[in-house]
This record gives sequence, structure tokens and C-alpha cells, in this order.
Amino acid sequence: VLVAPALGQPRFPPAISVTGEASIAVPPDRAQLDAGVASDGKTAREASNTNNAAMAKVLQALKGAGIPDKDVQTSNLSLQPQYAPNRNGPAPIVGYRASNRVTVKLKDVGKLADILDTLVKAGANDIGNVDFSASQASKLLDDAREKALADARRKAEIYAKAAGVALGAP
Repeated sequence: VLVAPALGQPRFPPAISVTGEASIAVPPDRAQLDAGVASDGKTAREASNTNNAAMAKVLQALKGAGIPDKDVQTSNLSLQPQYAPNRNGPAPIVGYRASNRVTVKLKDVGKLADILDTLVKAGANDIGNVDFSASQASKLLDDAREKALADARRKAEIYAKAAGVALGAP
């Protein structure tokens, strides 16, 4: 017969557990968007050449609008066959579609409407994925964390007072 020693329950120090919350709302001051050109052609070369020419106009328009080269980056480039509708057997290739997309970073969200207009006028026919952000996101998050900790401390003080105890270190 084996005898196991009796183990006592672990003793935890008395504690008050709370959760602090905080939020900070700021208007966005940065924007990022995707824009591009999709071009069709009978051959892969024709579609690609047409697309390259159209995208060159878009890039030149962005440059003319004051967007620095470092804030424009290719995000997608593709060349796909286009098939004829066919219910009997394999569908034949009837042409090709070339597509080129760039991501544009705007440091002034107030210019977004003008840039969208510039892109459309320059021939961009595939625009979307507009994302807004704040340039000081890390600092704002740190400020929210400080406020959340102060909120937690405030709640803990209320519980401690109600329980008739003093708060120790967090």
C-alpha cells in the first residue's frame, strides 16, 4: 500500500483584480489607397504594352500631384488569359488582361478626393482599399494605456475602500 502525502492548498495573498479601460479618438491624418489599371488585348504583349502605357500616365499624374516616388509602390502585377464562354469542352483563349496596381501613401488626408480625381482622369480604372490612420498611433496608444492604468487604479481604490483594506503595489 502506498501512502501519498497530503498537500495543502496553495496560499495566495489577498488581491483585488480590476480591469482598466480607456480610448482616444482622433481624426485620421494619413490615408493609403490602392489604384491601378486593367487593360485588355488580343495577345499577352498587346495587353501588357497597353497596360504599361496607361500605368505610366497614372504614375506621371501622381508625380504631378506632388506625391513623392517613395510613397508609391507597386502592389500587384498580373497577366491573365481571358476565355470565351463555352459549355462544350475547354473554352478557347480570346485575349488577355494585364493589371498593374500601386499603393499610394498620403500624408495629408485632405488631399484624398483630389488624388482620387487625378487617378481617374489619368486612366486608373481599378481604385479601392482606402485605409485611414493616425501618424502618431504609437504615442496615442501609449496615452490610452496610461489612462487605462489610471482607470484600473481608480476602480481598485473604490473596492479597497469598500472592503476596508489598503491597496498595495499593483
